[in-house]
This record gives sequence, C-alpha cells and structure tokens, in this order.
Amino acid sequence: MSELPESWITVALDDLAHFQNGRAFNKHDWKETGLPIVRIQNLNDHKSAFNYTPKEHEPQFKINNGDLLFAWAASLGVYIWKRGDAWLNQHIFRVSPAQGVDKFYLYYLLQNTIGLFYSKTRGSGMVHITKGELVGTQLPLPPLNEQKRIVAKIEELFSELDAGEESLRRARHQLGIYRQSLLKQAFEGKLTAHWRTQNHDHAAAWKEVDVADVLTAKPNNGRSVKDRKGGFKVLRLTAIKEGIIDLAEHKEGDWSESEAKPWIVKSGDFLASRGNGSIKLVGRGGIVRESADVAFPDTMIRLPLDLSLVFPKYFSHLWNSDRVRHQIEGSARTTAGIYKINQGLLVQYRVPLPSLPEQQEIVRLLDEQFEAISRNEQEIAAALKRSESLRQSILKRAFTGRLVPQDPADEPAPALLARIQSERTASPKPARKRTSGKSV
Repeated sequence: MSELPESWITVALDDLAHFQNGRAFNKHDWKETGLPIVRIQNLNDHKSAFNYTPKEHEPQFKINNGDLLFAWAASLGVYIWKRGDAWLNQHIFRVSPAQGVDKFYLYYLLQNTIGLFYSKTRGSGMVHITKGELVGTQLPLPPLNEQKRIVAKIEELFSELDAGEESLRRARHQLGIYRQSLLKQAFEGKLTAHWRTQNHDHAAAWKEVDVADVLTAKPNNGRSVKDRKGGFKVLRLTAIKEGIIDLAEHKEGDWSESEAKPWIVKSGDFLASRGNGSIKLVGRGGIVRESADVAFPDTMIRLPLDLSLVFPKYFSHLWNSDRVRHQIEGSARTTAGIYKINQGLLVQYRVPLPSLPEQQEIVRLLDEQFEAISRNEQEIAAALKRSESLRQSILKRAFTGRLVPQDPADEPAPALLARIQSERTASPKPARKRTSGKSV
C-alpha cells in the first residue's frame, strides 16, 4: 500500500477492532418466544425464519441495533444489524471498533476487503476464515476526521447509485408485468382480434380443452440413472430454459442407447419439471425443437404434443403463462419441502385452443414483443452490473486515499494508532468465556 497518503498508515485489522464470536446455541435453546437467535441465513435473507430463546445468556452475546457484524463462515459478509435486540449465534463476529476508528469506515473497509478474505478461506464443506487470518490482515488507517469524510462521501455516492438501481429494478418489474399482460391478451384472443377479421378462412372458433386433448399419448416420467463416463446422454434439469429445452445441458448416464430408447427426446416433445423446492418453479417447461440422441431424466415429465392440433411454441408460451401457472401451483403437492405435479391432474388442466394458423400468429406477435422486452432486460442487467462496478471503484478510491482530500490539520494516523494502543493497554480485553454445546 505504498500509494497511501503520508498521513495514513497500514495496520493489522486487530488494531482497528475487537472481534467477539457468537454463542453455540443448541436446539434445546430454541423456543417460540424470547429474543431471536441471529444466524447467517437471517443476515443474508430478511425473510428467513428466526429461532428464539427466552433464556438469559452472557451479555457479550446480545446484540443491538447498529451493531457491526461479520459472518466468517459459509458466506462471508459484513452487516449493520437493524432489527432490535437479539442473541448472536456462532460463526458471526460482533465487531467493536477501537476508540478512534469510525464504525462506518470499518464497515465499508470490510466490505471492500471481502474478496481478500475469501482468498484466505479454508474448508471444502462450509468455507470459513480463521480469526487469526482475519485479524492479521493489513488494512489502511487514515486520520479519524478523514475517516468521517470518507464515510460521508461514500454514502452520498451510494445514495445516488441506490436511487438509480431502484429505478432500474422498478423498470425490470414493469417489463415482467407487461410480459404477463401480453400473454393474458394472447390467450384471451385479444392479441389476434384484428388478425381474425382479416383472415376468416384461417380463423376458427376458440375451444377450451383439457391438456389430454392435445397429446398423442399419456404423459410419462423420465428415468433415474446414475452417472457414468461414456454412457448414453441424459438431460440435466437445468436444460429447461425460458420455454425451450437446451439439448447441450446433459451428462453421461449409466445406461446404453437401447436402455434409454423409451426416454429419448424428439422434436415437438414438451418437457416439464416434476418437482422443485419453489412452487414458482415446479412444472416449468420447455419445447424440444429438434430430435437428438439424448434422453430425459426422472426429474422431468414428457408431454407428447399432437402437432396436428397444437403449435409447439404456442403451447410453450401458454404453459408458462399465468393462465396455466395458476392451475399448476393450485394442484402441486408438497412432500419434505418439495413441490410436485401429478400426471393425473396435469392432463385435466384447461387450455384455450384456436386454429393452428392463429396459434402461429400468436407466437409471431409474442416473439416480436418478447424480443424487445428481452433487449430492455439485458440493458437493465448491464446497467445494474455497471452500477455494482462503480460501487467497487468508489470503495477502492476511498481506501487508497483518492476519494476525499487530505487535511493537514488532521491528527496523523500514526499518532491515532499510538493512542489506540495506549488505550487498549490501559483497558485490556475481557477474558474469553468458554461455552459448551454443539454448533447449529
């Protein structure tokens, strides 16, 4: 860090703050009332359910609004706690800045250093960083007044970025609403109303039919097969992408071509996911656009479409529209947290069926509009990515002394560090209390 301003200094993170690990709460501590126990999933997802405990524990494990937290296992991250009194579970440090270190300066500094911390992580299961490696990391310390100026400037710039990103997310949400609005109009006949007046010879009265009425045979599930290098190819569940089956998404299974034959896909097949942990994803499907030497697995169900009655892409758009999604989600059943669809109910879903020429016109109009929507979504995604890059650039400038000007009147960082160390010597850290219990 030779590029740092003269008034700055590089110090170990241990000189900037005290790190207190949470408590290893056992399941017998969990109750339905009391203070929440904060685990890593509660930091990463505000909708994640808490466990509670009414018991009183050592005060060092209680956290309050405004406390700075650092998750050091599974998913490294830095947070400001804003959800009231709570108990801190293990795998999370409460970070207490030293006197003379601004808490929000430390918060943004840790954010900026996450990538370096990840390079020091250990473990192949739950990755983690040891306390020694964490607190031994060398980081920049500017004068206290400059710390405050840095924080003010970061928050000013981040506030502008926040406003822009929120606008982009609203626009993306509106595009999603517009997409569903187009599908609703399409399958109510509104999108092609003008076309029907111009094409009497090709138009026919719309019918409401069961899914079974547009199939050449009953739906059938794929087959479960273990992996084997050199075996016949089988699709992965990730092959279902935006109403289309990506035939390149496959692995090699422990079976021969003759064994796989009943499950080999062909052009016009429609494949849907049989189960998913999210009800919003169960039943999502896609069309097979060409025959291929690849089979489908037991995680998918095949609907063999009658191509004399239904245009494949029409069915794909229809299947993934709210009109059919409501039926799928209404009939899905959950077992052990997995939502599944049933063949017997699936064939009873009701779908609108116009003439084949009108189906093709619906697909043409939808594809035309969806292409424009996709371009806008890609532009939004690129803008959000640029915004995130700009955040990283702001942090980098902040912690190399290039975001705000230096003030010669500020107490230089070496003097600040000497004061921190002097105060720490005068007030030694409390002895660590050992806690028993299994980690959860």
